[in-house]
Amino acid sequence: TGTPMAAYRRLTPGNYHFQVCACNNDGVWNESGASLALTVLPFFWQTDWFRTLGVAAILGLVYGAFRTRLAHLEHRRQLQESFARQVIETEEAERRRIALELHDGVGQALVLAKNHLTSALLACGTSPAQEPLSRASAEVSEALEEIRATARDLRPPELDRLGLAKALEAMLDRIGHTTATRFSSELEETAAEWIRPEAEIQLYRIAQEAINNVLKHSKASEVIVELKQESQEVRLTLQDNGAGFDPAMAGLRSGAGLSGMTERARLIGGAVTIKAAPGKGCRVTVSMPLLNERRK
Repeated sequence: TGTPMAAYRRLTPGNYHFQVCACNNDGVWNESGASLALTVLPFFWQTDWFRTLGVAAILGLVYGAFRTRLAHLEHRRQLQESFARQVIETEEAERRRIALELHDGVGQALVLAKNHLTSALLACGTSPAQEPLSRASAEVSEALEEIRATARDLRPPELDRLGLAKALEAMLDRIGHTTATRFSSELEETAAEWIRPEAEIQLYRIAQEAINNVLKHSKASEVIVELKQESQEVRLTLQDNGAGFDPAMAGLRSGAGLSGMTERARLIGGAVTIKAAPGKGCRVTVSMPLLNERRK
């Protein structure tokens, strides 16, 4: 009646034992039967080494993509930092230029005008021209003071001549005469000798911004400013006893300038720490690492 056949499809790789029992035409079964041992070999893609290689390849691709993404983010961060640094450096250079032009140009012209008016006042005696000349002299003096104040804000002369500590001291003295807020300070002149010269103007701007925030928002009666060398870093600290705020909401406050202070500190290798709470004042600390050796 034909040769009997058995077909098995899609056997997974492995070792098999095939056994057959049959009966004759009289219905008598062969009890021992017949058996056959066989092995189904895997295709190469079914082997363990191929699976291992595949997993390794996938992991390698994922890791490569991750590293590429990190490199891209780092490159973008460096570009942003470079752009921010260029903007700040350009801004400071422009401030210096305008301050010099105001001092040496407009300022000197106003000084000459005031001298001429003073000479005219002395010459006119009690003539009717004395009153308008006197008013003009007073207006020129007022304009000259405004020009000097503007030039000082743009680039404090004390910073270049006397250093950061003296510049901060002069700023606090000027502001203290224009507000009811009491300022006290502990400024170590030698502390700034351990930081790069270009970092001084950034620390000065941070202090300037922090004090402006205090005067605008905190309603503080007292502000303490400290510049100290501590361990392996220089620290600039400004603490007030004002209204305080929630640091988590600081980014929502318009005009606060906190992000600008943080960016300036980061560009000189420093960091800003802000501790504040509603009704408990605010403490702003700027820390930056020391130079390897003290500046001469």
